[in-house]
Amino acid sequence: MTYTTYSNRAVADILDGSTCLGWTDYVEGSLGDYVSDYDVAAIVDEYVDAINDVLPEGFRVVGDAIHREINTDYIEPESLRSLAEEVNFWEIAEKHEISGK
Repeated sequence: MTYTTYSNRAVADILDGSTCLGWTDYVEGSLGDYVSDYDVAAIVDEYVDAINDVLPEGFRVVGDAIHREINTDYIEPESLRSLAEEVNFWEIAEKHEISGK
């Protein structure tokens, strides 16, 4: 399969214009003052995997970019956003709490 870059702003495109610089920035910002209570890297990995699971065939998030197969039809960012909304960030974060509280 040959992929092309769909967007170099995966976080902004998938999370409705977020100004975060990347997935880690988004996760840390979402956790706020409680960031040290969580395994941020594990949350990022699982969150991106979960988003990839709901994206249409031929699309995938790799790092901070979205790639699509060359022969895949273009899809508006809003459509990708609505699919990504199916992923429950807080459910994933809860699994990676390390504070023991």
